[in-house]
Amino acid sequence: MKNFKLFNAEKYSNSNEYEKVEEGIYKNQNGDHVTSLSFEMDNTRFGEEEGCPQDISQTPFEDLLDEYSVWVEDFYDDLNANSEVICYQEFASSDIEDIRKLLTLIGKQFYAVEKNDGHYDIVIE
Repeated sequence: MKNFKLFNAEKYSNSNEYEKVEEGIYKNQNGDHVTSLSFEMDNTRFGEEEGCPQDISQTPFEDLLDEYSVWVEDFYDDLNANSEVICYQEFASSDIEDIRKLLTLIGKQFYAVEKNDGHYDIVIE
């Protein structure tokens, strides 16, 4: 996955369901912290060969969720259905530090590299 960017969803400014905490981070009505990112699948990378906005590859996406202790709050189904390349996701955590850490992915890549034993390593660069 590459080209991570902050995605400023309209719902954050057009709804009283979100309170802005700091740039790119909001608190929802459940008290969780949320942010939205756009990114691209890198079809040259292990696990992402068939990935697209309508079908995000589990590898390395699940690893991203684990690495940053976040979950998907909104899949932005309409945006992803109409996009050929860019994926849109809203991520959430009860701990703002997890969201701050996730935002460090902006401008970076997050991908899997297959090892000889059938497993893989995650690379962030």
